[in-house]
Amino acid sequence: GILADYLMRKGSEVVNMLLDEYDYETDIEVQREEAREQGRAEGREEGREQGRAEGREQGKEEGREEGRKEEKRLIEIIRDVLAGKNKSEWSMQISKEEIERVIKCARVHGVLPFLQECPVFMEEPYREKLFFYLKDYAYEDAQQAYAAETLFELFEKNGIYCMPLKGIRTKQFYPYPEFRTMGDLDILYKEDQTKKLKQVMQDAGYKFGGYNIKHDEYEKDGVTIEMHRDVLFRLTNAYDYFADIWERAIHAKGKQYIYEMSLEDHYLHSVCHLAEHFVRGGIGIRMVLDIYILSETPRMDKAYVQRQLKALKLQKFEENIRSLAQLWFSDDEKTVRTEVSDELENYALSGGIFGSRETARRNGTVLYESKNKFVKQLVFPSYEVMKTSCPWLKTPILLPAAWLVRYKRALTASRGNIGYHIERAKTFDRVEDQEQKERCQFFERCGLEDVSENF
Repeated sequence: GILADYLMRKGSEVVNMLLDEYDYETDIEVQREEAREQGRAEGREEGREQGRAEGREQGKEEGREEGRKEEKRLIEIIRDVLAGKNKSEWSMQISKEEIERVIKCARVHGVLPFLQECPVFMEEPYREKLFFYLKDYAYEDAQQAYAAETLFELFEKNGIYCMPLKGIRTKQFYPYPEFRTMGDLDILYKEDQTKKLKQVMQDAGYKFGGYNIKHDEYEKDGVTIEMHRDVLFRLTNAYDYFADIWERAIHAKGKQYIYEMSLEDHYLHSVCHLAEHFVRGGIGIRMVLDIYILSETPRMDKAYVQRQLKALKLQKFEENIRSLAQLWFSDDEKTVRTEVSDELENYALSGGIFGSRETARRNGTVLYESKNKFVKQLVFPSYEVMKTSCPWLKTPILLPAAWLVRYKRALTASRGNIGYHIERAKTFDRVEDQEQKERCQFFERCGLEDVSENF
């Protein structure tokens, strides 16, 4: 399996890591460094945000550029790893401070495993710190792989129709599966099996975490499972294309109830999923890397993909994201850097894997257009929206009851989100009309038009 392959390739390093004494002082130092680095990251983020405002002092602009260095260095490392550079070919000149910042940056963007292939990070004292983090990644990766394997066996045995989504599938295309990290496991199932699925999951020891907009949440032994009823948000422009995905999907080899999307549909879903995050909270290095890895797969029918992207009004956006991916990760120098690619780069490097909450708050002014509209949709979501989080809602007559369930959930399980939504509402007061207009124009330049209607 994944962990066995990892141990075969990295056996000596892992064994040494486990046998070497990792003392208390080293542990404390790592934690202190995390705290210091968090402070630096917050400072850089503040510098970036302030640097965007017209008329800021030159120092803020320089601070913003300084905050880009480690991300660009990290991208350079990933590109060299993908190119298969031998250890003898690495000639990277990098300072101690930059090494530590790159490790932090790689964790933020979910690509830390790539650093183990770069010799400079395997030298002391960085090797010990890197493996302190990597052992957690390896453990989590092994847990997720085991959970996925046992769940698919369970679903096949109990007749639950299912389909792996997102990272579970994308991992297969990476040079080594463990290089593609995941926060949870995403699996599509047929909504009419909700009750049966819940019973099967609970019998297997999974704790039910509630119904969300697109998925039901389960957890066991620290592994989160998102069982999707829908592939995308029902209000997105691309929802209809994936509504009949079961008719186009194919059986996994030797399975009756386990399906897989075609490579083309998986790529299209990856683009649509990225677009959702792009307009809501932002994207990071890993999502752009996914697009690069998948788009470079030779057997994909690219003509079909382009036809569907055109129909989904995402052709220009996908082209821009793919161009950025080429600039970052390809050795081919034919891709030309443009103003749009520079804008995309700055946007993608301004947060973490899925952007940042500040970006989400400011983008919300474009998605919802006004504070009143945002509050109305937050407090009184439409029937179509409420159906996604309340599977029992079969008629608009029961919509008030669904709202009551939503309020109760907000005051109990989701209480922590209340403050965040209040801040989102306040953002409308802070963001001037000019900034809102500029964000709309930015989305349009990237290839996303009518954001408030299509997302």
